[in-house]
Amino acid sequence: MNPMNILWQRVLFVCPLLYITSCRGVNHSMENGITSSIGSEQGFTVNVSFESPILVHSSFDGQHAWFSSLFPISVADAVSNELLLVDMSLGGDGTACPPPGRPPQNCSMSKWSNNSGKTWNLFDDWSQHSPNAILELQNGSFVSIPYGLTVNMTTNESATGFGGTSYVTSSGKWVWVQRYYIQFSFASQGMLMPSTLVHSGNIVKLRDDTHITTLYGHGAGPYRNWTQHSAVYFVHSDDDGKSWSLRSFIPWQPAFGSHADGPAEPTTALLPDGRLLCIFRADSMAMYWCAYSTDHGHTWSAPRMLGMWSVKPQLLVLPAPQRTPSGPHRSTAQNHLNRTDEAIPFVLLLSGGRPGIFLWVSTDGGMTWDGHNIAEVHNAKLNGTGHNADWMYSAAVVNVTSPKDARANPPQTSSYTGLTVAEDGAVVLSYDRLANGWSGPPGKWGACDSLFSMRMHVIHN
Repeated sequence: MNPMNILWQRVLFVCPLLYITSCRGVNHSMENGITSSIGSEQGFTVNVSFESPILVHSSFDGQHAWFSSLFPISVADAVSNELLLVDMSLGGDGTACPPPGRPPQNCSMSKWSNNSGKTWNLFDDWSQHSPNAILELQNGSFVSIPYGLTVNMTTNESATGFGGTSYVTSSGKWVWVQRYYIQFSFASQGMLMPSTLVHSGNIVKLRDDTHITTLYGHGAGPYRNWTQHSAVYFVHSDDDGKSWSLRSFIPWQPAFGSHADGPAEPTTALLPDGRLLCIFRADSMAMYWCAYSTDHGHTWSAPRMLGMWSVKPQLLVLPAPQRTPSGPHRSTAQNHLNRTDEAIPFVLLLSGGRPGIFLWVSTDGGMTWDGHNIAEVHNAKLNGTGHNADWMYSAAVVNVTSPKDARANPPQTSSYTGLTVAEDGAVVLSYDRLANGWSGPPGKWGACDSLFSMRMHVIHN
């Protein structure tokens, strides 16, 4: 019997306390903040207000600036208590890096901010640093978890990726403490790894101070016609991220589509009631799906399709906001959520898209969602400010209402986003605007790709 099927039989189809079942659609009242008047069992509604977009990076030498992630990190020599890192790819996904005839360089880069994402700075040695995901340690350092993993094809039970421990000073100096290979093992479940395996998703600290994160992978062969369907794997670490072992997984199912490229690109969050919520990609231009775990990721509910779409979702949990834009410090908010208290009111934020770029908000634990069109907000905030058309999105991006709408040709955005909470309590979103789709700049939409960030405030209504 296929080992995928064997392990799937171990997954309990438990009924979660709350299912995410619908999205209420896009609210177009953008300029003065957006009111998410959701029928909330938690007894509150929220306003979302947006600041103007901030240019993080313009691509150079024909490179991209896309596929971004955001990470808040503590710093030991604190002028500011915290920095934000934004990581982006300069090539990849079929795009040559570096372009033919160009000198060798790293194919991704990071920038840093010491003012909660209001401005961004380049590392002096930027080509040496690009974390795919990070696990924060107590002393202000962090473990970088790599994206690409090398599967041991002799046993197919283990894989490695080159990572290490670092810290960043308040002046923006990146210091590597130690570089080492991070170990991943499926041996505890008696299961074989797929031939292609990557780390994708955030790292969640559980209430016992151990961590859980996600991989996804598939078999060999042509894209969408692999010898083994894609699956999402949950791995657990009790040694601060130096080694990880398989805890459970969510396999492909026919409802995703016979040639779907998912399940993939998961995002996971620990809810105040102790449940884990995982939202993942089923396919490009298709709806997200979700599953819950009530036992720290050992088993998962039957996946449910959502009303939002479609690539690499980013999920964030916030405590119920105050009535003023200045929310709690990120660490205070996280400590509040980490209390073992099912009654803590909270807000869920989800970013993603394709087509389009969206932020969805739920105040009822994920039962209903309000969707906010980030491309429309972006254009509205920049309109009349003198910025040229290279920064704006076309109608094909702005007017999206479903995953079946046609994309701009060539695409103007990858629809991959970063999402986090800054030190001052603002939510920060990163997103890209492409000049020539996957072919790389220059092109129809401009001379270069641009990566933007946008600060927003979730306020008690």
